[in-house]
Amino acid sequence: MLGVGPFELSPDARELRRDGQPQALRRSAFEILLVLAERPGQVLSKRLLCERAWPGREVSENSLQVEISALRKLLGSGAIATASGRGYQLTLPVQERGDEALPLLGRDDDLAALQALLAEGGVVSLVGEGGVGKTWLAQAVVRAQAQSAPAVMVALDGVHGAEAVRLAVAQALDLAPAASLASLTTRRGLLVLDGCDGALQAVANLLAEVQAQGAVVKLLTTSREALRVPGEHRFPVLPLAPEAARALFLCHAPAPVPTTLYQNLAGHPLAIVLAAKAPASGPPRHRSLMACFELSWAALSTAERVLLAQLAALPQPFDQGDVQALAADASPWDQIETLAGLVDKSLLLLEGREGGGPPTYQLGTLSRLCLQQRLAAQS
Repeated sequence: MLGVGPFELSPDARELRRDGQPQALRRSAFEILLVLAERPGQVLSKRLLCERAWPGREVSENSLQVEISALRKLLGSGAIATASGRGYQLTLPVQERGDEALPLLGRDDDLAALQALLAEGGVVSLVGEGGVGKTWLAQAVVRAQAQSAPAVMVALDGVHGAEAVRLAVAQALDLAPAASLASLTTRRGLLVLDGCDGALQAVANLLAEVQAQGAVVKLLTTSREALRVPGEHRFPVLPLAPEAARALFLCHAPAPVPTTLYQNLAGHPLAIVLAAKAPASGPPRHRSLMACFELSWAALSTAERVLLAQLAALPQPFDQGDVQALAADASPWDQIETLAGLVDKSLLLLEGREGGGPPTYQLGTLSRLCLQQRLAAQS
């Protein structure tokens, strides 16, 4: 539950209340308010707001203005500020309330390790499959950092290209776009770039440029694959341990939980939340497992898609010999290269064998669940 001024905003119930009374809002207006409340004090671009309110649709700027006007009428005329030529900013105070503000479950060691890495400098990249909790962990880092120094989190969902990335960073820092790079060289605190998948190269170029100028700001990113910039620390975000997975489920659905549920979902946070019948809040990629998977699928080459679909039929885990048996006439070197690409994109897990034997591979939980769903739909 988010407190937005005198209002209560429930992402799970998709409802805005005041003094316990629901307020009438169109779905598109609710989505705009939610994304503004998720990034309080930040100027969010019109494009981002439109993508959140009308996913997959092209709408005119006038449609956005209509919803902003409706929100101002309900919240107060000064509740949403206009940044001329840039976007909109929620000016009401936002705070987490009640039981919906979940604790950081099973990630205390990760949080401590991340803070130590950030203290060393360079770029720290949280890398893992979709829905595994990278954004959740990054938000915890921001909360911890904000106690001693400024911390800003920039949402890059739907952001593509170098200019769009620079603009998003500038808006988050409340700076003119041309000044954003220069200001980062002297800025202290933490800058988090969340959801870099749609603009990996643009983000990598920006951060390499910032580092080359001797920036002192701490840099944290989240994506499904590493940025490959100089001095990058790749921090894998893995599924939750069974006890933490159970606690997360009970936070959403306090009821007896069969052990087989955790064995099937393998500690995948988004899968657990959805299995508990709780609507997932946040960006559209977190609204369903398939929506999350489709973003990864879209980034694959044809060879990677073909092989990934074939791997779903193999017993897990498997090794290179099992993969070679899928297509005996295929070049082993081509298969190794394709497997490496799937590992880099966090769709496959690579594990070494005790005693130094050949490594084994295993589908990530998101890949396994979604490919099983696809196969079931085709049968």
